[in-house]
Amino acid sequence: MLKIFTTLLTVFTSSIALVIAMHSVVVDVQEASALWVAQKVVFSTAVVLLGALTLWNLWSRAVSRASWRRILWVGAIGLVPLGGLTVVKTVHLARVTGDWEMYAIAAGVALIGQGLLTLWNLWDQQPEEA
Repeated sequence: MLKIFTTLLTVFTSSIALVIAMHSVVVDVQEASALWVAQKVVFSTAVVLLGALTLWNLWSRAVSRASWRRILWVGAIGLVPLGGLTVVKTVHLARVTGDWEMYAIAAGVALIGQGLLTLWNLWDQQPEEA
């Protein structure tokens, strides 16, 4: 059950991140600063790549090398503050401008959930020490 829930959250966050990256490249290039667009594209791409690595680890068990697992650990730890930052920034912008972007709050909470569930799955996969 945990594996399926992690998969659903990973697919959701990766899909949202892919949409945000495409929107940033197509629409925001004309409207926003280059640094803001670059940050959105880099973080969105990182979320998509971590999602792919998470799904690969969950379903194929082919990520046995310690280096890939370390990347996944660090990435999952990074998703938690990224999700929190997304929620806080969205709430701040909503209070300042009055424009509530509920999808961004849902995506931020999903990022936190994906990071925590990935960490939990990685913890469960650790070999038992004798």
